Amino acid sequence: MNLEPEIAHYVAFCEQFDVPLSEETAPLQRERYNAMRTQLAQAVSPKLKIIDNAIVGEEGHHIPIRIYKPNNKPNQPCCLFMHGGGFVVGNIETHHDWVAELSELSGVTIISIDYRLSPEFRYPAALHDVRDVFLHVVKHADSYNINPECIAVCGDSAGGNLSAALCLFARDQKFPKLCAQLLIYPGLGGSFLNPQKESAPLLKASDLGFYFSAYMGQGKPDKYAAPLLETDYTNLPPAFVLTVEFDPVREDGLMYVQKLKDAGVAAEHYDAPGLVHGCMQARRSSPGTRKAFDIWAEHLRLLTA
Repeated sequence: MNLEPEIAHYVAFCEQFDVPLSEETAPLQRERYNAMRTQLAQAVSPKLKIIDNAIVGEEGHHIPIRIYKPNNKPNQPCCLFMHGGGFVVGNIETHHDWVAELSELSGVTIISIDYRLSPEFRYPAALHDVRDVFLHVVKHADSYNINPECIAVCGDSAGGNLSAALCLFARDQKFPKLCAQLLIYPGLGGSFLNPQKESAPLLKASDLGFYFSAYMGQGKPDKYAAPLLETDYTNLPPAFVLTVEFDPVREDGLMYVQKLKDAGVAAEHYDAPGLVHGCMQARRSSPGTRKAFDIWAEHLRLLTA
């Protein structure tokens, strides 16, 4: 396996925080994941305006959000960000420093969503949370100083799943149209279509079953839980999909790009060599990840211009 040397060091560091995966260990998984991310956290630019808020979801619960504003220009483009973590771990804190950097580099207002996690809140709780934030942001665009006709979605891993799912849901429900989707090593349910997955550092093929089981419970996945189950990809937002070489969900991204293109949707793809799932936290030590992150930021800028 020809890992980039800096990524090999990153993998070794992250593996110290591994926890056996089961629904009973979910709280411990979060504790260890949070600790790992805290040790890897980078400084955030003081020029960026960051605001914590919360909205009330349709079910009456509070959904925390964090708003990153790179400037005070009126009618700014906006991106809703959904963090990764297999629907089980992660929050707006674990992804804080690189969402901040993404906002600064792209010049786009980003709203990071602290959606409910599994297994305590199974599908479709997380999807409903990102839906509720989207509708809230559209309705209150003026107060956020954003352009309601230029709202993109973005996420890594499980967040990429939620981003693609929200695009499908918004189209099907005839919500206001999203302007773009940017998916970073997304898990899109390809294991249901192609169960033969190869293991890779930090995310083993066997882990996929646990995460989807925690997300779905006893329910059967539909296209909003596993977007690769969709059969109609027309009228979806233009996409940028980033995959990495050593990743059991790499094929998910490749399949999704091809399905979008076959449906006449503009879709661009970058496959980063030598990298692993979850590598974006290593963007300041790994040259390959730095390049991938900068390509991502540039596509966010272009797709929301």
